[in-house]
Amino acid sequence: MPCPKQTVKQLAVWGPALLLGLLAATNTSAQDSFEGIIHYEISVESKSDRVTKEYLVSAYGTRQSIYFQAGNLRTEYHNSGSYEIFRSSDNKQYAWLAKKQKLEVFDAAEEQRQLASFKVVESDEVILGRPTKLIEIEYEDGSSSKYCFDSSLYINPEPFMHFRFAFQNRYWEVAQAPYLKHVKTNVDSVITYTATKIERRLLDSQLFAVPRSE
Repeated sequence: MPCPKQTVKQLAVWGPALLLGLLAATNTSAQDSFEGIIHYEISVESKSDRVTKEYLVSAYGTRQSIYFQAGNLRTEYHNSGSYEIFRSSDNKQYAWLAKKQKLEVFDAAEEQRQLASFKVVESDEVILGRPTKLIEIEYEDGSSSKYCFDSSLYINPEPFMHFRFAFQNRYWEVAQAPYLKHVKTNVDSVITYTATKIERRLLDSQLFAVPRSE
């Protein structure tokens, strides 16, 4: 919402830097945070004899979907029927393991790996017609994550500021958008998630309810 004329005149007296800062904050708060679903295809690559490509396909599948609503996330793994939920209200991750009919709970503030570097670099990738930027996260154990994102697909980062696992807090602080491609590399494998469809729509909040073990 634009500032009233009288307010702008008063701010101009206070100084141009203050005026620009407050107007920028007003524009940012006016953005609609994305709500909806992003679907991804998954490709896998084995880097060692210890882990076969067949095993990676059985573990990760070939497709997944992530649901976004007001700081909460739900990730569905289509190969297994399992899913994960991140709830910003308690900063926890809930993993429902379909085959075991078991619920596991994790503190999203915990991350044991040490960060080696975090940087934003140029990207020439266009995904679903969207030019992207690239965030690279490297760990001291040699593993890494690379995220392509389109900053125009805005998501409010504030609910993720305590989501320290995989340094998601840093990612959301900088990107303020969901990833459209994620390349996850470790000593045995490379797993790549690439967006195939973006659905902007209102979601049922029950999707983010804590699952229960039978």
